[in-house]
Amino acid sequence: MSRTRFAFVASALFLGSVATAAALLRGATPDGAPDLNGTTWEGTISGKLYDESGFLPPKAFKSKTLITIDVTQAGSDITLTVDFPLDPIGPFTLTGEIGNYHIVASGPGPTAIPLQFSAHVNPTATSLKGAGVLVLGPTDVLGVNLFLVLEGKVKAKLLTK
Repeated sequence: MSRTRFAFVASALFLGSVATAAALLRGATPDGAPDLNGTTWEGTISGKLYDESGFLPPKAFKSKTLITIDVTQAGSDITLTVDFPLDPIGPFTLTGEIGNYHIVASGPGPTAIPLQFSAHVNPTATSLKGAGVLVLGPTDVLGVNLFLVLEGKVKAKLLTK
């Protein structure tokens, strides 16, 4: 075998293995399972607010409130309309993907600041548990530069199909 032919075959094998490795690292593509289109979920969100700037006391401020999530889904694309019964926090929309009983969605949160949300749906598609992170800062409150992080955990049950 000539050096040129060997180099050609070796480079093809190398590039093929890189492409295969990249595909394996990406994992399975979202398969749209389970189909949650048209469902409504009801539960609670418990949140902790941390001050990363050191101005407020080191303990996190905690709260818990009711939450409703309406779902629209087409294939693996999912839209979550999240509503809190608190003013001025009205409904907001997160978009993302669903597959293998896992939801990953993002969008502007209740204060138009980007929110990341990840949740797992149980095998019977009757409950979900998830978490989201919202970074509020740096912000100037009362002349103090604060850097706040809100961590939320959601537990919800299927209300309507």
